[in-house]
Amino acid sequence: MRGLPLNLLSALLTAALVFAPLTANAALEYDRSVVDTPRRVYATDPDDAWSRSGMIQFDEFITQIARADVVFLGEYHDDPATHRLQLDIFKALYYARQGRISLGMEQFERDVQPVIGTYLANGLTEDEFLAESRPWPNYDRDYRPLVEYCREMCLPVVATNCTRPLASKIAKEGYEVAWDSYTADERMWLCRETTHPRDAYWQLFSGLMGGGGHGMGIDEEVVANYYAAQCLKDDTMAESISLQLESIPYRLVVHTNGSFHSDYGLGTVSRVKTRLPLSRVVTVAIRPVDSWNGIDLTAEDFLPEALPDAAVEGYGQPLRVADYIIYVQSPDWGSADPVPARPVVEDPHAGMEMPAMPPAKDPEAEEPPAGMPGMGDDGNEDEPETDAKSGATPK
Repeated sequence: MRGLPLNLLSALLTAALVFAPLTANAALEYDRSVVDTPRRVYATDPDDAWSRSGMIQFDEFITQIARADVVFLGEYHDDPATHRLQLDIFKALYYARQGRISLGMEQFERDVQPVIGTYLANGLTEDEFLAESRPWPNYDRDYRPLVEYCREMCLPVVATNCTRPLASKIAKEGYEVAWDSYTADERMWLCRETTHPRDAYWQLFSGLMGGGGHGMGIDEEVVANYYAAQCLKDDTMAESISLQLESIPYRLVVHTNGSFHSDYGLGTVSRVKTRLPLSRVVTVAIRPVDSWNGIDLTAEDFLPEALPDAAVEGYGQPLRVADYIIYVQSPDWGSADPVPARPVVEDPHAGMEMPAMPPAKDPEAEEPPAGMPGMGDDGNEDEPETDAKSGATPK
């Protein structure tokens, strides 16, 4: 691991937080009108759910996650409904935390933090901001509403990611060569230290890449270089989040990122917990689906293989994808095969003469036999909730 001073970066992040004052309205109340995205919310911990299916009300979900220090909103980058829900959640948390909230974004890189701060303070026009901040191609549709809400409510927005060319250098040249070649100015926009162990995260990453001994024809060294670049991003985002919490401890940090960075509590999440072991961290996985039918909360469970270093708690146990899973309507909503109708069965007694029925008995003439088992009020047992399996690809 390598270290370097973070005086300038820490000052920039602190300024972004301190000079983003709380709104003047001290009596903030939750506004139900901010929630307008169709969704199904599930808690993967049975203790947090009120039904056997795991489904919970949105209000209860907000109440539970508002107690955290960091909330990760894992996304599929190209899904519009996911981003609308992120805005719903952020607004609801703003009211739940009485304005003590900040936004961290994977979608901006550390070196544009001064640009973001100046724009939030109305020191730049939006055109100037966009020209200097290198926004993602889908910024206008998917991320602009979050940034503009923070600007309106005087809330800080922190660019948490490392500069992309620096991560790409590790992917191309390898960790040791690239790290030793970074200049002092370049290191300022990277985490102070990074690691890339062969752990459960490696197993997920190498499996996704098709390498690491999985027989897909990709050289393991190539996969290892990409993995080191991925870990550099995770460590840089984790350090940025940690600096936010250390600057103003009582302000909730909501972080938007690709789901792979936060699924299973690995990636950026585990690195935040390493840096701030006493922090309360919550993960939310948002999944676009084409139907509410057929949900299975265990469908994405991951069981890490046996590892040489068994010191990490949880290995050998299935890992849940997140603390909460929220399903939203994908662009392909309604395209799934409908639930098949009940088959039409011909009446085997059709055309037959039925015997005469005995006369009906007076219902008040006799009591039901003692000990007869009863049914519920509606004569049926509760049926489990059902939802849809996600067909999208993690980003």
